[in-house]
Amino acid sequence: MAKRQAAPTFAIPEGADLGRLGLMIEASLLSEDLYSFAKAAWHVVEPGVDFQDNWHLQVICAHLTAVSGGEIRDLIINIPPRSMKSLLISVLWPAWEWTNRPTRKWLFASYGQSLATRDALKTRRLIQSHWYRERWGADSGWLQGLSLYTSPSPRD
Repeated sequence: MAKRQAAPTFAIPEGADLGRLGLMIEASLLSEDLYSFAKAAWHVVEPGVDFQDNWHLQVICAHLTAVSGGEIRDLIINIPPRSMKSLLISVLWPAWEWTNRPTRKWLFASYGQSLATRDALKTRRLIQSHWYRERWGADSGWLQGLSLYTSPSPRD
């Protein structure tokens, strides 16, 4: 992968009065940059927990963006547990993708049903949140039919 410059991050301070035009501008900017989207959506995904920024988050986001753009076809991410891998890949990335491609379909699997359910619930909570709907449309249709299905697992 060609070395890229770090994308500038963008986030409007929480609680700022933006008006509709400001929200549309913010939505447009966040839809362009997964890393900025992740930082801005953090308070919805992990309420009451401070976002702990680190260089590896920007690298993961850059690689996921390359996957979304078709520049990378196969990607394996090996990092230690508790490094935000599941949140970025299984929760924030799909929600970010849906801001530009709302008809895109995703299938998630995990070795444990509890993890798959946890991440699916976080994704649903994010895209059904006031924060998300205010920026990408509560009436856009695709949010209306949102459902969660988990397959029973004999190991859980």
